[in-house]
Amino acid sequence: MSATPQLAVLRRGASRGAAIASAVPRRESRQHSCQCRAAASQRSRAQQLAAKRVQVNIAAAVLTVFDGDEPVMSMKAVTGRPGNETPMLVSQINSIVLNPPWNVPSSIATKELWPKERANPGYLRRNGFRVIDAGNGASGPIAEALYTRLGVELIPLYCDPDGRFPNHHPDPTVEANLVDLRAAILSNRADLGVAFDGDGDRVGILDREGRVIWGDQLMIFFARALLKERPGARIIGEVKCSQTFYDAIRDAGGIGEMWRVGHSLIKARMRETGAPLAGEVSGHIFFADRFFGFDDAAYVGARLIELMSRSPDDLSDWLDALPQQFATPE
Repeated sequence: MSATPQLAVLRRGASRGAAIASAVPRRESRQHSCQCRAAASQRSRAQQLAAKRVQVNIAAAVLTVFDGDEPVMSMKAVTGRPGNETPMLVSQINSIVLNPPWNVPSSIATKELWPKERANPGYLRRNGFRVIDAGNGASGPIAEALYTRLGVELIPLYCDPDGRFPNHHPDPTVEANLVDLRAAILSNRADLGVAFDGDGDRVGILDREGRVIWGDQLMIFFARALLKERPGARIIGEVKCSQTFYDAIRDAGGIGEMWRVGHSLIKARMRETGAPLAGEVSGHIFFADRFFGFDDAAYVGARLIELMSRSPDDLSDWLDALPQQFATPE
């Protein structure tokens, strides 16, 4: 028997080995039955893998609620622990969408995301004007409340969530989306600008001159400070991180590891190795040091503000001290 009838049946999505076996003439030997069973088993395995991929894809869901043609709210829903998410069932998603109002419970909105001893205006040793641009995404209210509580002299831009994104798209890796943030930094003589993406897991950083500090550069600053407290710690990057990043980790006494791109892959690797810090050039920065091991842009901004408040040097000085590098856009 040629392989063609088997492949044709597989493409039609036969659900049982018998469907494949029907293409086999009865006069064929028992060997063909074994081949059919093997083909059916292989197909069953392919179905399992396909189902697994679907489950992984719906482990995190971005839901947008529309009123007519107008998007009125978006939310990102994930179940399970970081790096080991549990698939969301369609029934779970329906229970969210079909049961308005979609107000965030106060117990969640007011949950402590910063240690109490640090969540007070006197914690920052050195302050300055900071501008945040949430791009009308989900991070605006949380970041504005957190930074205000920390005593930051804050200039907020577009912090009201609006799924139509009337001012610009909330993607901090595209410099065209940072025009307003850069202008606000320069006009107010601020020393830092923080931009967030729509669902609040990627961060974009600008210095007092309006220069973009990419994810691998930002991690250098975090890693140098962290390695003073955790000598020899593993810091995880990815394939687009520059050689400057890995050299800086080594020179600071850490172990730099290049890993695969993707938040789930990196979170899983952090749990495997106990790495306290990881990140991507795209602005996904993961803290397992004093945090939960996932990428929260508002928290990353708070950690940078804390770091700047404890240094006599400015963020621009840190950037100037790095070797000049050239890279393709993210």
